[in-house]
Amino acid sequence: MWIHNMENNHAEGHAFRLNFKCTNNIVEYEALILGLQLVRKLGAKRVSIMEYSELIIKQINGEYFVNNPKLGQYREIVLDLMQRPPRNKLCCRS
Repeated sequence: MWIHNMENNHAEGHAFRLNFKCTNNIVEYEALILGLQLVRKLGAKRVSIMEYSELIIKQINGEYFVNNPKLGQYREIVLDLMQRPPRNKLCCRS
């Protein structure tokens, strides 16, 4: 994932490894959670999140119902993290 600081035009990449079997949707949720935790540690005041998965975005925004209980748990974690500072904006990247 890439973190781009707009104030000083600084960008840095971060790599993470998941050491368990998972679906692509779980990978997307894990990356989103790790990113939200990372920007909080970095002290961000506002965050724009560019996500590739339309499914994840629509589940988080409540446009799609979450059928999988495991994904539902991930959704709740993301919603909890997004309610805390920094202010977050989630959009789809095509």
